[in-house]
Amino acid sequence: LIEAIAQGAALLLAPDGGGEEKRLALAAIEDAEVVRAPEPGETVEVAVSLEARWGALVRVRGRLTLDGAPLGGAIVVLAEI
Repeated sequence: LIEAIAQGAALLLAPDGGGEEKRLALAAIEDAEVVRAPEPGETVEVAVSLEARWGALVRVRGRLTLDGAPLGGAIVVLAEI
């Protein structure tokens, strides 16, 4: 689930209209909660929002749902490298 949030953050931070893509490294995980793990074949919805930016560090909040029911979420700090 953390990987899904990190990949969603990469899409959120991707440059619009081209340009060089940013490489991100996982720096920290805060307040992670897993309600349940998804089963094979289930389609998980990932919502990611930017919370803060400190230089090369980016803090995002991610929530995962399945048919509107929560699967989990976390606050993830990524470093642009």
